[in-house]
Amino acid sequence: MRRLHKDLGRFISCVICASMTGAVVLTACTVNIDRLNDGLNDLGDSFSVTSQSTAGQKESSEITIPTVIDESDPTESIPDPDPTPLPTATPIPTPTPAPQRVDFSFLKDEEIGNSFKVFSEEFSETGIDSKGAAIVRYGGNTVRVECENKNIQEAVNCMLSVFAKKADGAYASYYQKALAASYLTGLSDERYDVSQEMAWSDNGRLLSVIMHYSVTGPDGIVEEATDYATFDMLTGQYLTIDAITQDVDALTGLLGEKLIYAYMNPVEQPADDGEQGETDATTAPGEDADSGKKDDGKENNDNKDNKDDKSGDKDAKDPDDKNSAGKPVKHEVRIVFIAAQKAGAETAPVEIYGTVDGNPCHTTVDLKIYAAYLNSFGKIVFGIEE
Repeated sequence: MRRLHKDLGRFISCVICASMTGAVVLTACTVNIDRLNDGLNDLGDSFSVTSQSTAGQKESSEITIPTVIDESDPTESIPDPDPTPLPTATPIPTPTPAPQRVDFSFLKDEEIGNSFKVFSEEFSETGIDSKGAAIVRYGGNTVRVECENKNIQEAVNCMLSVFAKKADGAYASYYQKALAASYLTGLSDERYDVSQEMAWSDNGRLLSVIMHYSVTGPDGIVEEATDYATFDMLTGQYLTIDAITQDVDALTGLLGEKLIYAYMNPVEQPADDGEQGETDATTAPGEDADSGKKDDGKENNDNKDNKDDKSGDKDAKDPDDKNSAGKPVKHEVRIVFIAAQKAGAETAPVEIYGTVDGNPCHTTVDLKIYAAYLNSFGKIVFGIEE
């Protein structure tokens, strides 16, 4: 390859020399041959150098391409897939340790105090007009309690005083009315009597109070109201039928039958001074109010049917009596109040108050007979043992 370039350079030099020689001859000019020879040598050397650099470039083009080594971390370029999570093991419940017995030997036995006292206070007041004539008389009694728990005492007395304030309001209202009539007419003919009565009973834990007031004027009773309340004197709870039974409809239905029987067969009360006695549906015939025994002194058998219970009174009316068409008469009964009474040795007597066909009625029954319809709280407060 190098030889080819040298030959090519020589050939070119010869051509140039011949051309220049011809030109010199043609021009017939005198030329410095030495300088011309030097110039031609320089030109040949330059061609030689150019040929060598071209050959070097061709040789350099045959250099082997080096292998590129990837020094990057393969773990960085290709991320590992997320590992599949292992299933969570179900925790094994820790067994509940057996309760340790607590030593209460250092405590003293003390009975929870539920003792209370009831006081009935009588009062009277007279309202007079400008002439000094009595036009309104107000009297009766109020009830208040005292017990160990002062909070319960205040709560019960507060509820009792609310009803007393209603009677006080009626007295003030009719006093002003009578005063106005006396001022306009100059007469003291329009007079009113306002009476307030509070009766109570208890069984050692429950206190039942019946509150009643009435206003009587020239034309008879012009206003009256009655309210009932039973208090648990241990907790201060206002007791209702819903609080003592697990089946209100069943219990009130059975007690309603007792009210119907007492309403249809009133007991004649003894009268004073030979007067004819009044009738009052206080107890069902054949049942004593305190002991639950029959009038003939024999013990009442709970296993007997209803016919045996009515055998003591031939004239007793059946609660399911029939009308002229031969159909049973359905009475509208409403149980209003269950009043606690002193418990007997084997009985739990209570007084049932309500209405039969809109007429007030009350009778005494043994609540122990209906123990199956009472809840645990009802059995406790009425003294019925399991």
